[in-house]
Amino acid sequence: MHVESFHIRRRVMPPHRGALLVAEPFLDEGCFRRAVICLAEYSEKGAVGFVLNSPTRYVLSELLEGENDIPSIPVFCGGPVGTDHLFFLHDIASLPGAVEVSTGLFANGDFDMLLDFLKSDSTVQKHVKFLIGYSGWSAGQLDGELKQESWAVTTMSSPGDCLAAEGDAFWREIVKGMGDGYKLWLNSPQEPSLN
Repeated sequence: MHVESFHIRRRVMPPHRGALLVAEPFLDEGCFRRAVICLAEYSEKGAVGFVLNSPTRYVLSELLEGENDIPSIPVFCGGPVGTDHLFFLHDIASLPGAVEVSTGLFANGDFDMLLDFLKSDSTVQKHVKFLIGYSGWSAGQLDGELKQESWAVTTMSSPGDCLAAEGDAFWREIVKGMGDGYKLWLNSPQEPSLN
């Protein structure tokens, strides 16, 4: 029997703005553990992205001085860089200053206007995800991590799914959609040392 018959072909997609990076199951570095990252920028100069599914213990009103009339909105860990800054992803195309990172998904924009939206309409919070910090790679760094298979690249299902993403369940949902070559990832224990 030929060994190649056991080799499973994985779908290889190049990284690009708006793609999702999916952490391999044993990557265990802080908020990168079973992370799904939306790439907001990718070029020969480097890459920037936001972890979508790593909740923190914070809610937005705790981080903003004097803004107690904001609904209790969870804040996520966007990555280990710039953790003294608040970022946000949303699907509000009309928000001035917003940058489109993928079709229908935007980063940042007029923060004061967004706060006004949140105060006047509680349903707006379903359209935004707040993040502390971001994930960044210098030139060639992400490509090196992809060659080591620390990450897989896939397409975004929808902006709404990314904004609602939370925890391991979202990671599992994305991996399921990546094809049979990744089934082993789904069966990998979260704590391999306990196996």
